[in-house]
Amino acid sequence: MKPSAIRTSALTHDVDNGMPVSYICLRGWGESYNDLINLYTKPDSARIQKDQHDKTGLKPALILGTSGKFTTRDDRLAETERRLALLELHLREKAGED
Repeated sequence: MKPSAIRTSALTHDVDNGMPVSYICLRGWGESYNDLINLYTKPDSARIQKDQHDKTGLKPALILGTSGKFTTRDDRLAETERRLALLELHLREKAGED
C-alpha cells in the first residue's frame, strides 16, 4: 500500500468532518495552501448549500443532492423545474378560487 492511498482517504475524512482547508493542507503537504487540495476535495452542491445556509443561519426546506437521488446537475435541474411547475399550477388554481 502506498502512502498516497491513505492520504486521499484521510483528506476526504477531514473535509467531511468540516476541518479548515488550511489545516488539511498543512497536514497533507506541509503548507497552508496547496492547489492539490482541489483534487482531493470535491464539494458537491449539497455541501456548498449547507455551508452557505449555516453561515447565514437559514434552515432550508430542501438541499438538493443530499438523498443521493440527485446525482447530476441535470437531475437537480429537472427536479427544480418540476417543483416550479407544480408551484405555478398551485398558484394559478389558488388565484382562480379568489
